[in-house]
Amino acid sequence: MSLIEVLITSAVLAIVLIGVANAFGSSLVSVDRARGISKASRFLEEVLDSIAMQPRPVLPLLNGNVLYSETTAKDSRYRIEITVANASVLLTQVRVVLFDQRSGAELARVISYRSER
Repeated sequence: MSLIEVLITSAVLAIVLIGVANAFGSSLVSVDRARGISKASRFLEEVLDSIAMQPRPVLPLLNGNVLYSETTAKDSRYRIEITVANASVLLTQVRVVLFDQRSGAELARVISYRSER
């Protein structure tokens, strides 16, 4: 094998390895993003389940509440804001909005209605 053949082979190998490294890096970013979405979904589901267990007369007390995914707002990646309003005489609207604390972006909004049971 001549020196030129070795250089060409090394260049091709380097290009292939760079491509593999980039794909691996992208894969790690995707896994981290998926993990974050899963955590946010679980947090939202827990809050919605907790609200669903509350009797209708208690719902107005939740209005204006802000919940965080961790013990403190500083440590939390996600925040939920709850708004409760009377939609009619016997109908209460509960709005739950999930935010990403880092970007401030709204990730999800759930609006439900509760009536007298």
